Amino acid sequence: MNKASLPPSTGRSHDDGRGLDVEMIRGSDVPDLSARDFGRSAGDSAPLESAAALGSIHAGVDSTDKRGGTGAGPALADRQAPATEADAATVDVAERLFAAPSGAPHSNRPGTTPVDGGDRAVDAPADGPESMNPTGAFAQNRSEDGTGEAPQEVSGERRASSSILDEAGSADGPSAGQVHGDQAPMQTVVGAPAPSAGAGDGAGEGTAGPDPAEAQEPVEPAGPPTVEVAYTEAVSGTDGRDHLVGGDGNDDMSGGGGNDYLYGGDGNDMLSGGDGNDYLHGGDGADELRGGAGNDRLMIDALDTIVDGGDGNDRVDVQGSDGVALDLAASSIETAVGNAGNDTFDASGASGRVDLHGYAGDDALTGGGGNDYLYGGDGNDMLSGGGGNDYLHGGDGADALRGGAGNDRLMIDALDTIVDGGDGNDRVDVQGSDGVALDLAASSIETAVGNAGNDTFDASGASGRVDLHGYAGDDALTGGGGNDYLYGGDGNDMLSGGDGNDYLHGGDGADELRGGAGNDRLMIDALDTVVDGGDGSDRVDVQGSDGVALDLAASSIETAVGNAGNDTFDASGASGRVDLHGYAGDDALTGGGGNDYLYGGDGSDRLVGGDGNDYLHGGDGADEMRGGGGADRLYGGDGDDTLSYASDTVGVAVDLGSGLASGGDAEGDRFDGFENVTGGTGHDVLTGDAGNNVLHGGSGNDVLAGGGGNDTMAGGQGSDALSGGAGDDVLQFSADGAWANGYAAMNMDDSADRHNIGGMNRSFDRFDGGDGHDTLQMTDGNDALFLDDGLSPAPDAIAARLTSVESIDAGGGNDVVDLTSATYTYGDVRISGGDGDDVLWGNVGDDTLHGDAGSDRLSGGNGNDSLDGGAGNDHLHGGAGDDVFHGGAGSDTMLGGAGDDLFVWGDSSFDDPGAAWTDTVAGGADFDTLDLCGVSQGWTLHIDGGPTFAGTDAARAYEDFDGATGTIEFDDGSSLSFQEIERVQW
Repeated sequence: MNKASLPPSTGRSHDDGRGLDVEMIRGSDVPDLSARDFGRSAGDSAPLESAAALGSIHAGVDSTDKRGGTGAGPALADRQAPATEADAATVDVAERLFAAPSGAPHSNRPGTTPVDGGDRAVDAPADGPESMNPTGAFAQNRSEDGTGEAPQEVSGERRASSSILDEAGSADGPSAGQVHGDQAPMQTVVGAPAPSAGAGDGAGEGTAGPDPAEAQEPVEPAGPPTVEVAYTEAVSGTDGRDHLVGGDGNDDMSGGGGNDYLYGGDGNDMLSGGDGNDYLHGGDGADELRGGAGNDRLMIDALDTIVDGGDGNDRVDVQGSDGVALDLAASSIETAVGNAGNDTFDASGASGRVDLHGYAGDDALTGGGGNDYLYGGDGNDMLSGGGGNDYLHGGDGADALRGGAGNDRLMIDALDTIVDGGDGNDRVDVQGSDGVALDLAASSIETAVGNAGNDTFDASGASGRVDLHGYAGDDALTGGGGNDYLYGGDGNDMLSGGDGNDYLHGGDGADELRGGAGNDRLMIDALDTVVDGGDGSDRVDVQGSDGVALDLAASSIETAVGNAGNDTFDASGASGRVDLHGYAGDDALTGGGGNDYLYGGDGSDRLVGGDGNDYLHGGDGADEMRGGGGADRLYGGDGDDTLSYASDTVGVAVDLGSGLASGGDAEGDRFDGFENVTGGTGHDVLTGDAGNNVLHGGSGNDVLAGGGGNDTMAGGQGSDALSGGAGDDVLQFSADGAWANGYAAMNMDDSADRHNIGGMNRSFDRFDGGDGHDTLQMTDGNDALFLDDGLSPAPDAIAARLTSVESIDAGGGNDVVDLTSATYTYGDVRISGGDGDDVLWGNVGDDTLHGDAGSDRLSGGNGNDSLDGGAGNDHLHGGAGDDVFHGGAGSDTMLGGAGDDLFVWGDSSFDDPGAAWTDTVAGGADFDTLDLCGVSQGWTLHIDGGPTFAGTDAARAYEDFDGATGTIEFDDGSSLSFQEIERVQW
């Protein structure tokens, strides 16, 4: 070892943890280093001019280091004396690790070890050309007696410039400088240690050195000292994270412990990662790569002779364009990634999972016993999954995919030439937009999933279950002998279930669904064109909110389930049992000849059981249910529901109160929750309950009894008897025929009181309102109603048509309501003529007659009546009693008759602006009054032979007990003439 003399120094020494005592030099500057070239071969030497103690870690030393090239660095104010003799030393050049102070600019570089405040010697790696430029020498530091053996160091750089050791430190302890390899990695070698004060682990104090200002000037050496370099190719890393880079030769690198980076470079290199998760790159040459323990990554090429991942989960990445053949089990590799060549990755001997990526090239990938992932990438690849549940993706090209044993998933496209799932439950997924045609039985596939193209999946040869998904495109899906699942997705698809209990869903589009043999379930919508359940007990479920019309017998369907739309399910042609569920919407459900189940659900549904002992449930809404033949069970559910026997021809007896029915189609029926009942064409007896019922007899001579509640009853065709019972009931007039001839007449000798009723509607019904305020409601046609028509054959002519009805609504048309009778009296009644020219005649009660629109003829008869002509030119006759007249708009004639009558005008009498009228009033016997209090326009009263009054006169009334005659002229041009009036008031 070279020895030199150094001037005295002040400092302390510190053990660096590797047996090196490093001298701390305080207060001195170190000269820069100059660069010289020398070869890499062992035994080469290089001249050194100046010395800086690079092997030491300095505190308080300022230095700017040369970044490469030749020539000396700038002179510093203070220097230590260099060696004065040209001694030589021999050192080994090796490739070492990266290090940087924690937080330094490159401390986060991969492969860099952070160094904080320690006095370890830092060895830097080298990669690049096979030449070195020495940028360092050795420093000769004297001990206290002036002699010593100094640590020696040679640093070299390759390629571009790079920073080297940062020699700034702290006074309290050593610190490592930054060494990195972004642009020019450094190479550092440390020689033998020199004895110094405080050698070993302890720190020793030396004698004080000279003040920096008194440091001696450099002494030029007699000749440049040289260092003889012996380069070795074998490199061993530390237990830390090492960065080892070889050169052009045949390198031997061992990473040791830690997560290491090893790069062989040129030559036939041997790389061993050792423990840790290592990265090994052989570079060019026939290399041997051994990962060792840990999860390693090996970058290999076709020339490499040994690839061994070792323990852990290891990966190889192929470099270059030449294909590689690799046995993953023999190489202890779990993941293999190919490149541009035709790679062969064989993991058939592996028991665990492997991941194989071929990428470019025509690759052959073979999995093992685990659940493997195989991706072919570009090229015409061959993929074999082997045992386990494997994932195979051919990528682009005409690929051959074989799943092998296990439940495999194969990603295929239209170019692939072989698809074979092998044993297990296997699946294919179509990639791309081109359609694929696949025979699932021949391909040993159990699940097929299409894509955007028109795919054809044929499983007709399969005996087990298959799952077929068309998704986008017009797909053709055919099941086999198992219980299959077929989903068409978008497009106009054709689905055939085949044998087995299959599930078919057309998805969107105009689809064709054929269940085939077995008990199938078909999900349909309003766009589907063919629905055929085939053999077995099949079911359809409606999708979407549009209603579907379905003939169950023609479609071989036994169960139909609706949705939100108004569905029509007709099973009238079916002989066996059907189950029909309407759910939401106003549905029409019709059973067949079996014992059927019908459920309406929400909405106002119509349920018809047909023959058989059926079960009908209306659900929510105002439902109508008809059990048909058989002993049926009917439940109305919520809402205003109707029990109908409209199709019965024999006659039924139905009691809503008891829930019992008999006769015809009603025989044996039990029901609950109904508010209304409809009879058929026979002679029906319909009885309501305590609620508000609607009873409709239909044709036939029916008997309708409302019971309690406010009921509505219509007899329909035939001679019906309607009895409202308690409550405010509505009894409807049914047009059972037309009057052939005849008249309604109060006085046959007076044509004004005689009305031809020929051609008008007549009813053979009898109406009994019962308790409460009841109404007879006539039609909107020309109806004629008589209390005692006298024209009907016996016994009808001797019975009153109307009893206990308090109100009559004649409806539209020119109607006749004649309550006069030589036989019967009738009490108080309110009659409304409605639109048309009506004839309304009361009886002996205090009647209220409203002509409404049209030119009407009203007669109150006996009693204190109220007559209102309404619009039109009306004729009002009070008859006996104290009557009140309202002529209304139009030119009306009002006859008071006997009694103290009151004739009233108001602003409503002038409701037709610009249409002046002329009314005529004859008060008749007793004290009659004209009332103008409600008229706001001006008028003038002229009493014949008497005074004239204006509407503004303060008199407010005129009386003449003998009965006055006169006229009243209104400002709008209307007028009123009167006679036999005892009082005019305004």
